[in-house]
Amino acid sequence: MDHTAADSSKKPPAITEEDLRRMKGMNNLYSVLSKINEFIIRVDDVNELFESVCPIIVDEGGFKFAWIGLLDKETMEIRPVSLWGEGEAYIKDIRLPLSQGADHSTDPTAAAIRDKRIVASNDVGHAAVSSAWKERALSFGFRAYAALPISSDDEVIGAITLYAGTPFTFGKDETRVLEEIAGDVSFALSNIGKLQKARYLLIFDPLSGLLTREHLLQGLQRLIDGSAASGKLLALIVMDIDRFKGINDLLGYTKGDMLLKGIAQRLSSITKPPDLLGRISADEFALIGTDLSDEEAIYRRVESVNAAFSKPIITGDREVSITFSMGISIYPDDGKNAEELIKLAEASLARAKETGKNSLIIYSPAINQRLSEIAKMKIKLVKAFENREFMVYYEPKIDLKTFTIIGAEALLRWKDPDEGLVKPVRFIPILEETGMILNVGQWVLGEASRQIRLWKEKGHALRVAVNVSAEQLEQQDFASMTITAIKEAGIKPSDVELEITESLFMKNIERNVEKILQVRDCGISVSLDDFGTGYSSLSYLKKLPVTALKIDISFVKNVPQDRENAAITETIISLARVFHLKTIAEGTDKKEQADFLRDAGCDEAQGYYFSRPLPAGEFERFMIGFSRDHPAGDGGHR
Repeated sequence: MDHTAADSSKKPPAITEEDLRRMKGMNNLYSVLSKINEFIIRVDDVNELFESVCPIIVDEGGFKFAWIGLLDKETMEIRPVSLWGEGEAYIKDIRLPLSQGADHSTDPTAAAIRDKRIVASNDVGHAAVSSAWKERALSFGFRAYAALPISSDDEVIGAITLYAGTPFTFGKDETRVLEEIAGDVSFALSNIGKLQKARYLLIFDPLSGLLTREHLLQGLQRLIDGSAASGKLLALIVMDIDRFKGINDLLGYTKGDMLLKGIAQRLSSITKPPDLLGRISADEFALIGTDLSDEEAIYRRVESVNAAFSKPIITGDREVSITFSMGISIYPDDGKNAEELIKLAEASLARAKETGKNSLIIYSPAINQRLSEIAKMKIKLVKAFENREFMVYYEPKIDLKTFTIIGAEALLRWKDPDEGLVKPVRFIPILEETGMILNVGQWVLGEASRQIRLWKEKGHALRVAVNVSAEQLEQQDFASMTITAIKEAGIKPSDVELEITESLFMKNIERNVEKILQVRDCGISVSLDDFGTGYSSLSYLKKLPVTALKIDISFVKNVPQDRENAAITETIISLARVFHLKTIAEGTDKKEQADFLRDAGCDEAQGYYFSRPLPAGEFERFMIGFSRDHPAGDGGHR
């Protein structure tokens, strides 16, 4: 028999109504999947996502009703957040507990969340659920259902439940499409959650929950724009926590963060909209007071801050008393925009901190005069660099065991044609603020390196320390630029030591360690400057690629008479010994200080007892004439 001929004569099976119904159902599900995918590409808000999914399911899928329920972890009940179609009363009256021991057979939504799988029935009349729930579902015209668990970051948080008004087939193919729908919604939830978290971190300080500096100023500008015609005053109050570094060192990082949260909570308790509150730096907060009639009202606002901190903040097992130094600027009297006001308020704060802790300075013309002087100095500094008015002075470093000069610290000086030598504290902060410190700092390194070569040619072997600014260390090519400058001068990397302040190192410890390791690997030594005034812990100190700790002048001052400073200095020296680090004491201005440091085991010292910083030529003559018995010791002030 010819089987081929016999088979070809057969007709294909007829398409039944059931086949057509299933094809239509699949097409509808694919349409739902397609529309949801189109939507989630654009959506960036969870509520908008929820409000749009249910209409798509009902309108595109041909379902009678759809709703989204989220699990409330506190009450362990499923809370409706979105619905669409004919069944609002069904959701309004229903209670879906998911607590231990609850009967989840009463609703597919609870079962889907509990079991983390799709729960579906092609025909409610024959579903394996309680008769009470079955009767309720049928009374609303539901003939088939499917509950799809949805998740965020791999955690089931709720379910989408859809109901058909006629029996609907949820077979293998249909279930696969439903899984894709639930997966796409879950994917969108996870992405939106990450986006919202990122946006939150841009707007709010993650530790305190208060506005960041940028968004506080944006809010201030909006308040200014809205109050121009009101005749009311706005006050920008910038607050700096007194003694914060010392408090933070005493408490440690964890309790220090607890303290900052407690301060934020206290300030929030006295602030009501439309007032704004922000944390604008590590230890600075800012409050924008609104609807103020006069300066008396501003003082009352300040008093409310002081009153809020009249009692200590409980931080773990400690009570910490807090005071603020404050600077205030007022709109419209002091500035017309947010940038002007923050600039003036921070200038007032700087003046308040100079006055002493717990001080208040409201912006005044005198402060404006100071700002004007700073602006003029910025212009002069640009010309100073172009005209080569900067110089490098050298302060000798003395080995306290042999009492010999073993090195020097290179220090930037500016000889203004009009004023003569300008104090570094007046111009170096402005160089840093303007970014000029990048070029000037690189020039100092190059100049010091060339001077080292000249001294070596004369038989004077010295290691010279050069200070590194925050702006320099933040440069991506910091290490390569430093190494190149030293090589171009024709000296060894071991002839140079970099001094980096403790607080600067800790700003971005991972990235900074990587950069310093690069220069260390080339033979350049690194000392941690101002040690004891920053934030490093013992665990971090062990990881830092430094060769020396430089004891801050504030601890060396008045030793050995000041017992507390003497104890701190001795502790730092002992600590350095444990970590096999050298110690350098700056600010050694008297013989008794030098004797104390030597007896305590300090390796090196520098200060006016030996010599003030000198130009290269004078330093060389001093170096030749220096002797153990006759240090310079002019008793000058640093």
